[in-house]
Amino acid sequence: MVSREQLDDVFKEEGAALHTYLQNKNRGGAGNSKGNTFENLFAVYNIAKLFNSKPRENDNGTFFTSQAKCFVDDLVIKLDKDQTIQHYQLKDVANLSWTNGNHTIENDFIYQKKLCDSYNITSELALVVSSRGLALRLEANIPATIIDFTKVIIFPTATSVNNLIKTNGLLKDELTNMCAISNPAADKLEALCTILLGVWDSTDKQEITLTNLLNKCYEINPNYIKGLINQVSADLANIFGSIKGFTYKIENGFIEWQYNNTDDGIISYRIGSAGFIQWENDIKQSGKIKSFEDLEPFLI
Repeated sequence: MVSREQLDDVFKEEGAALHTYLQNKNRGGAGNSKGNTFENLFAVYNIAKLFNSKPRENDNGTFFTSQAKCFVDDLVIKLDKDQTIQHYQLKDVANLSWTNGNHTIENDFIYQKKLCDSYNITSELALVVSSRGLALRLEANIPATIIDFTKVIIFPTATSVNNLIKTNGLLKDELTNMCAISNPAADKLEALCTILLGVWDSTDKQEITLTNLLNKCYEINPNYIKGLINQVSADLANIFGSIKGFTYKIENGFIEWQYNNTDDGIISYRIGSAGFIQWENDIKQSGKIKSFEDLEPFLI
């Protein structure tokens, strides 16, 4: 993510040494991150958070990278607005210091901020830990050199996804907002989290778009995640409107229909998905939808 040329440009004579440091840091981080549940679940939380905060059908401008070649590297999220990049360092440990070691967390944050500023990139830098007590100690002792641009985030961990949802309010709230099921039970949130976790972990985690991640989730199970389109085409609306006693509403991107208070259901395809487009096309191509009986075969 950061080239030798950029390091030389910004840090001058330090460039060569920093390039070697980042190569070693990246190799070590990539090895340690394999199967790292804490890092993966924090990525899932951010995927859900961004889905909820910026609902779009085709968001190809938001990129997720794990173990990026940069100073604050565990999770890097490039947003498609204002050239903003979020950098997260994640530590699921009992003890931690800003200043211990040959290459300190403090210095990594200083270097990352200077690098971003040099290229007019708006940066958001945060250290993420699983322990509340540790987070409070770190927050109270942020060095003066980085206090103006550094945050400490508490992201509780657990031994299972089910337990994590019970104890991690941040994750639970975002999964609840993302879920297509209203007031979802714990097992539904666990299923959604497992889908997201599996999709994220199946990628190489290098500049993966939000759209790509969501599409893979929809392929696995289209019914757990809200759709992003909340209206049907004029042609489909006209067909529905022509049938006496037939009503419908759109909830979380899916059509819920009712007929004369005696029959009802939910169209299984998310509006805008390939399956939905084919389903709508089949209805229009039939050319004979004049009554509920004509429409009914398509509602099964």
